[in-house]
Amino acid sequence: MGEDAKHEIKHILLGILVVALTAVFFFLSYQSGPKGQASGYLLSARFNATDGIAVGSDVVLTGIKVGQVTTREYDSKKQSVRVEMAFREDINIPQESTVSIVSDGLLGAKYLKIEPGGSEDNMKSGDEFEFVQDSIPLVELLEKIVIEAEEKRAQSAAPPPAKKKDNPFSVLNP
Repeated sequence: MGEDAKHEIKHILLGILVVALTAVFFFLSYQSGPKGQASGYLLSARFNATDGIAVGSDVVLTGIKVGQVTTREYDSKKQSVRVEMAFREDINIPQESTVSIVSDGLLGAKYLKIEPGGSEDNMKSGDEFEFVQDSIPLVELLEKIVIEAEEKRAQSAAPPPAKKKDNPFSVLNP
């Protein structure tokens, strides 16, 4: 067997290995699928604004991913967006919990954050969050920051109140 034939066999084996690894990767990706959908439970929430939230967005409780968004649809009767979330079966969400749309940093991805409620009872599959906080668009957030900064600057630039001149008779006539 010549040198060229050995070199060609190495290339063929390398190609087969790459194809096999790609197939394994796609198989594992397909098998894992959306977590919490098959063996978990579903909760929903209604928002007025869901900027940045999409199917597949994370749902986080105390800093840990516990589920993901499965559907997001506009309800024309209630003039709101209904977001459905799938949770792992081992996660308990107390009733009276709040769900908010937050972003991971200034330009980071948005996700749903759950603040646990004070109830001893847990939500059940099909329940809807009562307390929600809508997404705040980045432009509105920046406008609020600019307005607050201008107000603080105006307050610090204002001259201090004028001192009253000492009145020697102030003791007698305050």
